[in-house]
Amino acid sequence: MKKGSSTVGKELSEFLGTDRWEYLLEDEFILFERVGEFLLCIYKDFPVLNLEVAQKVAETRRIAIEMMGQEKVFLFVDMSQVKKSTTEARDFFDKPEETKAFAAMALYTESLLAYVVGTFYLKFTKFKGVYQQIFFDKKKACQWLEKEVITGKYAPVSKVA
Repeated sequence: MKKGSSTVGKELSEFLGTDRWEYLLEDEFILFERVGEFLLCIYKDFPVLNLEVAQKVAETRRIAIEMMGQEKVFLFVDMSQVKKSTTEARDFFDKPEETKAFAAMALYTESLLAYVVGTFYLKFTKFKGVYQQIFFDKKKACQWLEKEVITGKYAPVSKVA
């Protein structure tokens, strides 16, 4: 596996103090890297996160999760390039079969509007079993992952071979 290349991955690996930072795979909409025990999901720049894009991202994400070899994964999702998402895409991502492998999810955005809307949306999301939070600050997202997830009750569980 080749070394990861994203700036977000570099920042996250430095913050977590891990040298395990590697490229997993990507498609035209999203890049997946492993940083320590986290699955880093970096959305690329495209106009609208619609149902078609969500389905493609979910398909690629399933492969990335398999590559992680963990029963549950911890996602750091960089949504800073997502300009708009449709209700259909959000509803698709809310399906239990799309979230069953998630232990926790930190969503990062650079848009104040996306932060406010996302915070409101997460309060009413259907997959309450996923420990999740949205952040406007990348460092706070990293701190939350490290403190609340890694050292908390959401410690990573590896699959038994």
